[in-house]
Amino acid sequence: MYRIIITSRGVTYEPIVKDSFTIKRSMGFEPSTLEFELVKDEVIDYQEGGNVKVYNEDGKMIFTGYIVSKSRDKNQIIKNTCYDSMWYFKNKDTLKFEDMTYSDIIKEVCSRQGMITGDIEDTGYKIKGAIHRNKEYFTIFKDAYDMTLAHNGVIFTLFDDNGKICLKKPSSMMIEKAITFDNACNFSYKTSIENSYNRIKLSHNDDEKKEMKYHIKEDMNHIKEWGLRQYMAESSKSEDMDAKASRLLELLNRKERTLEIKDIIGDWDVRGGSLVPVILGAIGDIAVNSMMFVSSVTHKVKDGIHLMTVKVYNKDIMPLGGK
Repeated sequence: MYRIIITSRGVTYEPIVKDSFTIKRSMGFEPSTLEFELVKDEVIDYQEGGNVKVYNEDGKMIFTGYIVSKSRDKNQIIKNTCYDSMWYFKNKDTLKFEDMTYSDIIKEVCSRQGMITGDIEDTGYKIKGAIHRNKEYFTIFKDAYDMTLAHNGVIFTLFDDNGKICLKKPSSMMIEKAITFDNACNFSYKTSIENSYNRIKLSHNDDEKKEMKYHIKEDMNHIKEWGLRQYMAESSKSEDMDAKASRLLELLNRKERTLEIKDIIGDWDVRGGSLVPVILGAIGDIAVNSMMFVSSVTHKVKDGIHLMTVKVYNKDIMPLGGK
């Protein structure tokens, strides 16, 4: 039996939860979200900011966080939205860092915020220096992550593990059980060229010569197939124009593919950033039989049955622009 426990102003309640609850986790810079409805009675009296813990059938805690908003209807059913401790990374601050890794920056911010850290893996690359003025901690983290990713090409996921802030590589978050047609009810695979471009046109304003320079890269095969789709951007340096145009063409001159696998038998170890084997075979113009990253997962428990829906990607199936 799943249990939801609320502690507010020093008093603990175990409310009657209506029908179901959901927990959403992603690998983006955002908190995980718990949503549930409860039946108001004469005893329960809790406020925003109260702590919420969710336990599974084995008594293991699978979520802890804080009530952020409540709404109710005439039947006195209260809908609750809760975030885990990553919510506090939406706080703003002015910070200066020198010769610190991304993982060092996370530890420093957690120390300032009085937050508990768990397993924070070493990201390796030291950022020479950065000054952030009046920015969200999430924005500061993303800047550090982007620089680290550009330098060493390693993906790291920041997440809250039951109240402890963690940072891990996908190889440390591998799931053994494969997602197949046997344990999933459905999937949604979408291909689109709505945001695809087959011509890149870069401009550079040469102040010395007082002229505008242009550089174009294009794919004539896709122009014939899709019609002309032009992407315009500026380049700060004229010598970088060819390389930048080539990179943009590589990123944008393709179909956008997205894959969402629905109502899979639930596994609480799956979260945004997990690496999971997906074996679906041919699902359209592509076959899926590989390890894939989980970009987001929605866990839903209804009548004691745990199912999950995941959005996954790999080198062939991903949003335009990559990750």
